[in-house]
Amino acid sequence: RKLSSFHDYLMSYWEKEFFPKSNISDYRNFWNSSLRNGVFNYTPEVNNPVSISKEGLSRTISASDNVKSSGFEVVITESVALGTGMHANNPWLMGFLILSQDSVGKTLRLYQ
Repeated sequence: RKLSSFHDYLMSYWEKEFFPKSNISDYRNFWNSSLRNGVFNYTPEVNNPVSISKEGLSRTISASDNVKSSGFEVVITESVALGTGMHANNPWLMGFLILSQDSVGKTLRLYQ
């Protein structure tokens, strides 16, 4: 079936991936409930544990020692305003983030 918009694609994806994991019998009710609540909770499938070889880990660590120190370095840290992003779908927090005076915002404003 041809999808005419991103909205159609999104609805189709949710119908295929998440609707079967719900206990709601009608997809339209499921979709509207998920939109109204802003979240859909389900228990994910149990995955097999990942194994890491000592040799591969050792190679990775030794390779990171060979990185050149010239140029830029990107340091990613969590936002003071939002923390880990656990409640990032809360519009009140989005407004707070936009209005806050965090260090990244200050830095970006200096270079505009």
